[in-house]
Amino acid sequence: MPRSFYRLILSAALALSLALASAAAPAAPTPPTSAASAVAPAPADAQDDVFETAPLDEDTAGTMPGHTPVSSPPSAAPVLKVIREGTRFVERSGRLERADGQTFFIFDAPELPRLALLPSRYLELLEETSAYGKRAVRFNISGQVSEYRGKNFLRLDVNPQPAPPPITPPVPVASAATSGPAPVLPPRDRDLPPAPTARDIPPLPQPEPAARPAAPAPATPAGAPAVLVREGKRIVEQDGRVVRSGDQTSFVFDSGDASVLLLPNLKLALMEDLADFGRRSIRFRLSGVMTEYHGRNYLFMTKMVVIPKFSEKL
Repeated sequence: MPRSFYRLILSAALALSLALASAAAPAAPTPPTSAASAVAPAPADAQDDVFETAPLDEDTAGTMPGHTPVSSPPSAAPVLKVIREGTRFVERSGRLERADGQTFFIFDAPELPRLALLPSRYLELLEETSAYGKRAVRFNISGQVSEYRGKNFLRLDVNPQPAPPPITPPVPVASAATSGPAPVLPPRDRDLPPAPTARDIPPLPQPEPAARPAAPAPATPAGAPAVLVREGKRIVEQDGRVVRSGDQTSFVFDSGDASVLLLPNLKLALMEDLADFGRRSIRFRLSGVMTEYHGRNYLFMTKMVVIPKFSEKL
């Protein structure tokens, strides 16, 4: 056989032995790789994108660069409920409070708001009896609610009375299982008078005219001092116009009688809007009830009509 043939067989045997030797040897252990090292690092610009769009919690909001904190909208102020004009309160108990130059009535019922009392002889009597709210005196009042530009007022139309003392609830008796035998209550004395009620309390005394604070009385156009109209007198279909002085609106009668201040209600707001607070020459015909307070007269309107201009020439 030729020598080249032996060389070919020898090379094949050597290659086969090397292959068998490598297959029999144990494989080298591969070092473990973590999930973080298996992921290639993101570029710088990609890292910035991830940083800016990451979700923020309340503790980190506003502290990361590039993030502008968004303030939550302020909570809305509580809206006071306006009582409908014409609502009546009958023998409601409470006390007086003086604030911002006005006298308010604070009801004992917590669900009722405080109401500003309109000028009247009844209000004058309450203020003198309670020293403008400085004395702890409670009253039972009755009156009608009016509404003026989103605010409520109360016009007293019945003579107020002192309220009886509040009834103290009985103290519950402890059970015998926890505190021994129950105490024996003394028998009720039938000779004692019953607890006083609002009808048993004498009415408030009417103050003397000399004790009331003096106030400059309005004058008639002729210059003579005006005579005060009695509280409760009804004015029926009187013509006149509106005059604005400071923050008060007066009604000037065509008959020449002394002008009166108009008490706030829905009709007054409508009259002021129609006459532009006295800037427009509009005449009105109104009806109402007169009140008296500290030497001045006020008018609470119950009816208001605009007088057409064509009727003025008739």
